[in-house]
Amino acid sequence: MMSAVGMSHVTTLMSDHRMIRFAVKRDKPAPIWCRNVKRTDWQLFEDELEKSISLWFGLVETPADIERELKVLNTAVIKAFHKACPERRVSGRNKVPWWNQELKSLRREANRAFQERRINLN
Repeated sequence: MMSAVGMSHVTTLMSDHRMIRFAVKRDKPAPIWCRNVKRTDWQLFEDELEKSISLWFGLVETPADIERELKVLNTAVIKAFHKACPERRVSGRNKVPWWNQELKSLRREANRAFQERRINLN
């Protein structure tokens, strides 16, 4: 949400228009958190899952037993995944896949050359 703070009228203009000066204050957006599956530590996932369900001897005789055991298994898989693939804060910038370190250094060189040229002209 944005709100105007510190509004004031400026009357020292040599015009029939009145200038209004103000500052805009805005709230920071809430951070976005997500998991990057490509960066999952699958060995840790397997170890955590094995710890959770290694001694899994549930007796399954009725549909209610199936639901109970399925719930236990589902919880174990989710907990192992959350441990092996922690949430990371997503920055607001959209990164492109083709940008690399070489392009970054070339851009830096070009900017440096542009600044030197601009300084030498003055």
